[in-house]
Amino acid sequence: MGKLLQQTEDGTFKQGDVLVVEAIDRLSRQEPLSALDLFGKIVRAGLTILTLEDGQKYNTESLNNNASSLAILVYKIQAAHEYSKRLAERIKAAHFQKRVKASQGSTDKVLSAPWLKNGEIYEPIAKIVRHSIKMYLDGYGTRAIALNLAEYLKTADESVKKRYKKGVDPRTIRRWLANPALIGHWKSKEGLIENCFKPLIGFSDWMKIQNELQKRTESKVSSGVITHYNLSGLVKCKHCGKPFGVRVQKPRPTKLAPLNSYAYQQRLPIRYLNCGKYLKSGGCSNNATWPYQALDYIYDSTINECLFQLAMGLPATELAEREINQVNERLAELEEKASRCRELFVDFKDEKAKKTLGETLDEIETLKSKLQILLEANNSQKVNIGQEFMTDGQSILQYAPWDEADVIGQKQILKHAGYEILIDGKFATTYFGNSDWELICRNQNSRTYTLKETTRINGRNGDTEYLAINENGKVVAKCSTLEELSEVLDRKPNKACTDT
Repeated sequence: MGKLLQQTEDGTFKQGDVLVVEAIDRLSRQEPLSALDLFGKIVRAGLTILTLEDGQKYNTESLNNNASSLAILVYKIQAAHEYSKRLAERIKAAHFQKRVKASQGSTDKVLSAPWLKNGEIYEPIAKIVRHSIKMYLDGYGTRAIALNLAEYLKTADESVKKRYKKGVDPRTIRRWLANPALIGHWKSKEGLIENCFKPLIGFSDWMKIQNELQKRTESKVSSGVITHYNLSGLVKCKHCGKPFGVRVQKPRPTKLAPLNSYAYQQRLPIRYLNCGKYLKSGGCSNNATWPYQALDYIYDSTINECLFQLAMGLPATELAEREINQVNERLAELEEKASRCRELFVDFKDEKAKKTLGETLDEIETLKSKLQILLEANNSQKVNIGQEFMTDGQSILQYAPWDEADVIGQKQILKHAGYEILIDGKFATTYFGNSDWELICRNQNSRTYTLKETTRINGRNGDTEYLAINENGKVVAKCSTLEELSEVLDRKPNKACTDT
């Protein structure tokens, strides 16, 4: 309709053009005066309105010169508006009855919750929703879940296959995850009505899903950033806390390896990482560029310590404790705010303070639920879930969830454990292991990156080594001083880029 009105104003139509509609109410069910104004704009633009239900034609000539034609139009407009009012009242009454039934514990059909049938769990679809929830909490996105469901649906019931014959849209999965019907509540137009249906999941899992939805909504990835590398999401800026994004650049041609030559084709692409916030808006002062190979070495050097701690059942220390502390700090602020609002309302009967108090208390309850989930999750990690076995006469701890997970699942395990490589300019640290690193330079002749590795002993700097890391991420030389390393690389510049 908006496009049609715009065309009438632009002079698109000529005198004698015909607009065909099934009936008058297909054009408008507005109040009579508003509808007459709309019809006047259309016919004054040169159009003739033809209604198929009765064969009537309305244009400037018939409406100006034929009183019966105008009367019929007014009658039809009035009838369309009255029908619209009656329909709205019936729908409103139906929704009211539905809310009354729900508040009394009676169940009803909810279109947005396909896992429910007459208020009870419909298991064929409930299985799919549970599978989607598990994947989401394991770190998968809604697109990846939708692709996985395409295979999962092949073994589903025929009724489910028919319902989702075109697959499940990622947006549908997100609506499932945000729907309070998962815990038995109905979100009606008038507000939330609790305990209307049989819950599919517990409140603890519901809160985990909502926290994860909020986290993913708030986190944004810069355009042009490659996200499918092992280090994606694990390298963070120490200045702003945003992730470093992996970027790829073609190698530069040289005299020995000109463009399109065989030697050039053998060269590996250059992979490097930058702070996402610095790249996107310049809103971070950390402008350091780190080669992927150097960070991959740090990852390989520290990952076993992280998995060892997980296998021993140690808590996820830094990440869990930071989040718990943040929630506790926010709760303290809200408690103080609530106290001030109570005083204002008691002393001065301030209605605004009363409203603010209610909102603050609601937020406190939500945060207390979140805190309980964080504490339970942190405590659950203290249970020893590692398995000890012998190999070559040595006792080794195996962390079963890691071995069973795919690449995305393993990355999610690391994130929950608080594994991060923190970048502060040319310096890198982690919460696992006992070393710090400094990026020194790139040796152009040997095509290696020089990394300074310092061991921490009781919080103090200990031994220092200088490493040369080649384009494949392998350490090709290791010396106690930078001068010694330079000499080694200078003696064999063409061999330094090969694995040793």
